Amino acid sequence: MTMGNNCKLFRWGVIAFFLLTYLLPLGWRPMITPDEFRYGEIPREMIASGDYISPRLIGIRYFEKPVYGYQLTALSMLVFGENAFAVRLPSALCAGLAAWLLYFLVLKFRKDEALALLSSLLYLTCGLVYGIGVFAVLDSQMTAFITGILAFYFLALHAEAPRERRKYLVLSGCCCGLAFLTKGFIAFAVPAVTVIPYLLWERRFKAMFTTPWLLLLFAVLVAGPWCLAIHWEEPSFWHYFFWVEHYQRFFEETSGQHPEPFWFFLPVILGGIFPAALLLGGMILGFKQRVKTLWRDPLLKYALLWFIMPLLFFSCSSGKLATYVLPCFAPLAIIGATGLLAYLRAGGRKTLDLTLNILAIILLVAAVGFTVAQLLVHLDLCPGLYSKAEFYKWIPPVVTVLYWGGILWFFRRKALSFRLGTFFFGLALVIIAGQAAFPHQVGVGKAQAEQLEKFRQNIPDDAVLLVHPNVMHAAAWIYRRTDFYFPHTGGELEHSLSAYPEYADRLITGDRYAEFIRQNQDRLILLMRSRSPNYLPAGWKQPPFERCEDRLWLVKFQD
Repeated sequence: MTMGNNCKLFRWGVIAFFLLTYLLPLGWRPMITPDEFRYGEIPREMIASGDYISPRLIGIRYFEKPVYGYQLTALSMLVFGENAFAVRLPSALCAGLAAWLLYFLVLKFRKDEALALLSSLLYLTCGLVYGIGVFAVLDSQMTAFITGILAFYFLALHAEAPRERRKYLVLSGCCCGLAFLTKGFIAFAVPAVTVIPYLLWERRFKAMFTTPWLLLLFAVLVAGPWCLAIHWEEPSFWHYFFWVEHYQRFFEETSGQHPEPFWFFLPVILGGIFPAALLLGGMILGFKQRVKTLWRDPLLKYALLWFIMPLLFFSCSSGKLATYVLPCFAPLAIIGATGLLAYLRAGGRKTLDLTLNILAIILLVAAVGFTVAQLLVHLDLCPGLYSKAEFYKWIPPVVTVLYWGGILWFFRRKALSFRLGTFFFGLALVIIAGQAAFPHQVGVGKAQAEQLEKFRQNIPDDAVLLVHPNVMHAAAWIYRRTDFYFPHTGGELEHSLSAYPEYADRLITGDRYAEFIRQNQDRLILLMRSRSPNYLPAGWKQPPFERCEDRLWLVKFQD
């Protein structure tokens, strides 16, 4: 049996999977604070101000990232409007771009379209890839560009014609420039820790000194104009961006940048490869069948280093977030697809059949169990994921899970290629239904748009807004205002509020707090998430008006 019998159908299946799961449901879920509102608000302010050089958040300089990720979102918003779909679209498109780059890399080097398509599909079905690919952060964009750097550089190393080699080095350099403009110096670090060990392993010492220059030239040509522009417009940008956002984040454990143990990323990887890892049995057996030739395969050696070396690099950092290791999933997809396709082409079936049969049983039992649990919720007999008022929401995902399990079981004696098709088709349906059935309680305190809209009637146009940091991103996005005052910074805006005198009056702390309330009480409104016990100055009488919506509080200090 071979998956290459009908690559045209397979190709359209991968495209359909991406369109249905990544693009179709993008605007269905509410936006989540702080990330999605932050990465929507900064581009919104770019559009409003016309300044596409210096990022600002709530009118305040924001130097945590370079500019390109914000510019992509601003372009999306100019085309599709200021909404959740537009804010998330660059992440989704870049997840698709990374999948296409994997396809291009494998097809060009191996001339095996089935392997190329399977690599892309496994990548798209990794849980962490999907979760970040439909969420408004910059990691999906960064991963796509790093994938481009490493894919084109590998093709340049193995190109026979000098002209072709130069072409791929130029493309690699352009991707490097875009990666730098998205998240900074990591654009050089991740490729370096991958490429140098590979060149040493392959004993290509000359390439270490001859190949980087054209790549670096075009990286500078792409990134250079903005780098100079931001220096002229904001001379302090580079000091903060390099010292705080790179040196301190990587080396200083006291910097407050998400300290985690060395092994932190291992469970992230193990959990992040599901549901693609449900096919792991076939992948492992496929490698066992070709273990003697494994270490003579340049692409597999490159993919192995592409996975291991960035993982070790990020594990050495004092600050860690799960999204940092997203670039490691592209090489895992190549490795997994190579093993799985070798297993299928060797006529293997038993292991995958067993896996899919067990999965079918688990899905059917889970659907029935979840249905019983939700019926008990409806009868007020127990709490559940969905409230009694959301009775209609949980039905579509349960139906799709039942359908997925049912077709896997019903077609258990069909050809394995057909069964794998039902696996990915059923998975797509479950993803779509799950996106449409976002539980209300999951977003309580985080999905703040609906609550802030309800507050709108209590906020006159001339209101003075005192906003806690855990509400500021969503409030700026919903009310289209940047003139907030802050009772404390929460760290994110601390540098700019303290470094630039023009922002000094926006931070209301210490002795200024009580005086600020007294001076503005006739039109002052306080927004916060959860009712802080010390939001009133000492000796202050209870405010005449308080309103709470799903843990968000609005306080008016005078009728």
